Amino acid sequence: MGKPVKVVFYLLMLAVCSLFPEQARAELWLKPEVGTQFGTTDFELELEQRSGAGDLKVRSLLAWPVDLVLVGAEAGGSLPALRASDAWLIEGRLNTSLGNSRGKMVDSDWISSRSEDLPPTLFARTESKTEAFALLTDLSLGYRFGRLQKTHRLVVDVLAGARLEYYALRAMGAEGKYLDEQGEFRDVVISTNIEAAVYSVFHVMPFVGSRVVFRPLPELSFPLLARLYALLSYSHDDHVLRNKDAFGNAYGLAVSASGAAEYKVTSLLSLGLSTEVYYLASVTGVLRQEFYDDDPGSPADERDSVVPDSDFAVESLRLQLMAYARLTF
Repeated sequence: MGKPVKVVFYLLMLAVCSLFPEQARAELWLKPEVGTQFGTTDFELELEQRSGAGDLKVRSLLAWPVDLVLVGAEAGGSLPALRASDAWLIEGRLNTSLGNSRGKMVDSDWISSRSEDLPPTLFARTESKTEAFALLTDLSLGYRFGRLQKTHRLVVDVLAGARLEYYALRAMGAEGKYLDEQGEFRDVVISTNIEAAVYSVFHVMPFVGSRVVFRPLPELSFPLLARLYALLSYSHDDHVLRNKDAFGNAYGLAVSASGAAEYKVTSLLSLGLSTEVYYLASVTGVLRQEFYDDDPGSPADERDSVVPDSDFAVESLRLQLMAYARLTF
């Protein structure tokens, strides 16, 4: 091997070694967790219609609970980076629900006239027992800055990735009231053994975020994480009792903030408690509706009717409380 070739070879080896310093090592971790989620998700639509009484505006608000017991796990790993205390990160999380949602789904409808300065009139409100299933997952890549302090008590991570959420809900029965043609309220009572509506909701949310880990003691750490999401929401609503489908698309933003307290029991095992607050809201959206068969509750034949598109909005506020065990390898 000639001298110039040897020099190039040695320089390449030095470069490779600088990427993976001796004092840094790869690390894997697994974090089984269990906990609970509280909150609600609101679907709101607004529709303008022309009638003999003038231009009417119909507003509908559907609020369904996301109070669920969650189980799942996080997993991740780190690889040595350019500096000895820095690292490349990959992390993933998967949670699913156990049992049904606590609480009831509430469907409220108002009507108002654009030509008269009057408050909206509530013409229907029902409550339904809710059966729910949730599947929540996210995946992220990141970089850890580990040498921000000589004591290594402060670590900062920057992250980017995507979160996927899927909710499946069934509204069983209904109880409430509606306003009839004579302007009088009538009771609505449908057995909870009857399926009234079925909902499927997908949220696709790419995000960026940052995490700060403070370690006042070698055994004790406090991770704090904040994320900003772009929201793409897709939903399908099957009004079984009315033979009507509704398809909603909405786009917006979401934010989340979480914190945890973690104690290292051994070099392999840590125990912790965490909490997360999460809020999403759409800024624009549209809902398309169509009858796939005649509505048995209407005297008209709805099979060939055209339902105009309506403005559609999604909003959700949630709180998660989790307990976990972290295994480090």
